[in-house]
Parts: sequence; structure tokens; C-alpha cells
Amino acid sequence: MTDSNRPDDNVISFAQAKAAHTKNNDALDDDKLIRRAGEKITEWQAAGTPSFTAVQELFHELICGGASPMARDKIVEAILAAFGTELGGKRALISTWTKLAKDYAAECAQDARENTAQPELTPEEKAALREALWQTVRELAQAPDLMDRVVQQVQSMGVVNERNLIVLTYLAATRRPIPRIRMRLPSPNGWNRKNRGGFLVCD
Repeated sequence: MTDSNRPDDNVISFAQAKAAHTKNNDALDDDKLIRRAGEKITEWQAAGTPSFTAVQELFHELICGGASPMARDKIVEAILAAFGTELGGKRALISTWTKLAKDYAAECAQDARENTAQPELTPEEKAALREALWQTVRELAQAPDLMDRVVQQVQSMGVVNERNLIVLTYLAATRRPIPRIRMRLPSPNGWNRKNRGGFLVCD
């Protein structure tokens, strides 16, 4: 194997490999892909041993076309029959194919996420969502015993007493972005005595 054809010296990024071929969303059957690969290999034989970059570009084109593992194996065998181990041998070629296939799958998944992203809501749609949400939470939001419900819910999960700490935590977590909350309440058990009965400020 010549130095210029060593796989570890010629590996290119997936982004570089795909530049030569656009993504093909219409998969072809294996027979057509194998014939296409055979024609390319014949061209290479007429011109001499191809670069490893050329092999990667062919692999990428076939992957985009939907080549199966069976087609991959036949194409790799055809390359080995034509050029021996000059391009790295069976293991190296299959490893290259596998990496390109994984990169291609990741790119397709990223494209799918971007294409299914929700469009920006219009002011009217936002208003409709707020109104629908308000109908759902109205009873709880207007409940005169809201804080009692919060405390009871937390205590039902195993917290013993600590009403003031529960109230403070709830307010700190749900308050609007105002400058600060200033509350006077007894400190929870375990605090230093000099803080007992002092002001607690949440910025």
C-alpha cells in the first residue's frame, strides 16, 4: 500500500465527503447500487488505484442511496478484488463505511428535528393558549386556601412540619421577577439561634 492510499492518512470528515453528493431521500434497490459501484470501480481500474477520498465519496453516495449491509459487503469485496489491500483491506473499508453511515444517520436525525420544530406562535395563538390554560388552573389560582394546599401536599410526601420553609420555598420558586421578597418568619430547626425570628430575603 502506498503512503498516499493509507486510510489513516486520508480519512476525511463526513462534511467533506458529502460535499460531492447531495442527500438522496429516494432509496435505490441494492442491485442498482451494486451496479453503480461496479461501474465506478471499473473506471478506477482504467485510471489506476483511486485515492481513499474517492472511495469515501463513493461510499457516501451509496449510503445516501440506501445501500444495505449486504450491498456494502459485496461492494467492499469488489474493491478488494480490484485493488487488493491497497486501500486498507476489508476491515478498514467496512470501518470507513460504518463511520460514514453513522454520521449520515446523525445528520438525518438532526434534519428531522429541525424540520419538525414548532413555528413561532402568533399573538392571537398565544392569547388562545393562555385562555385555555386559565380555564384549567382557575380554580386552583383563585383558591383562598392555596398555601394550605401546598403545605399539605408537601407534607403528604414525607416532610414533617416545616410549614414556613415550605411556604418560603414555594414563593421563591413561583414568584414573578420582582426585585426581592422580604418575609419575617421563624427560622427552621437547625438554624443558628441569632437568625431566629429575623428577616429572610430572596433576591
